[in-house]
Amino acid sequence: MDASSLDARRLFELAARAYNRLRRAVELKLRAVGITYAQYGALAALARSDGVSQSELASLLETDATTAMVLRNSLEKKGFVERASDERDGRVRRITITAGGRKALEAAEASVAGIYADAEPLVSETEAKKVGAVLERLGAYASATADGLDPRKVKKAEGGKRRGRPPKDETVAAARKSSAEDAGTAKAARARKAPASSARALTSKAASPKTASPKGRTKDVKTLADGAMARKGKATSSSEPLTDKRPRRPRKSTES
Repeated sequence: MDASSLDARRLFELAARAYNRLRRAVELKLRAVGITYAQYGALAALARSDGVSQSELASLLETDATTAMVLRNSLEKKGFVERASDERDGRVRRITITAGGRKALEAAEASVAGIYADAEPLVSETEAKKVGAVLERLGAYASATADGLDPRKVKKAEGGKRRGRPPKDETVAAARKSSAEDAGTAKAARARKAPASSARALTSKAASPKTASPKGRTKDVKTLADGAMARKGKATSSSEPLTDKRPRRPRKSTES
């Protein structure tokens, strides 16, 4: 590791240490106002860019969507922000700072102004310009490095979709679209032919004679058979009576 990387690493460490210590001091001041450090940063961002969406607020604060949602909810409960539907796209909800939010921001700015004012004599104007330029370059490098290691941002830059789907193949997409159009054309043709075929079916049904069902024919045959048996029985009863021609066995005598 060369000296330049060691110097850059040392600058990162010093900048992070200064930020963490200063944040503790600012948080102690903000307690008297009744807001947190994150809420203070969100109100300051909305004061500069009012009417942003939740995803845009997350981008301004350099955080994720879930953290931005939790932060927005806390500010909304306190009455510091409000949401309204976008005039051009009703699905988008715009976040605006309220009068109460601006008042809280002004109180927070006044409470922490002394901390920054006391640090002014420590850095000359020339030094501030040089250090500021160096920190800007280091910040841009850190942001680009983090984006390059974030799988979601890498996929977005490569044109991929969520859930690991590969980039869309234009040739395959065109073939699928053509197949879908052909299927739609065939379906429309079948729909046009459907009324004519239905009319032919109705005509043939009306022209064909009615035939009895197998169940009905079975019932008619049974009725005829019952009638024939009844007539035969009637004829037999009108002639001589029926006699039992079987021989009878003699009864056994019980006398001894």
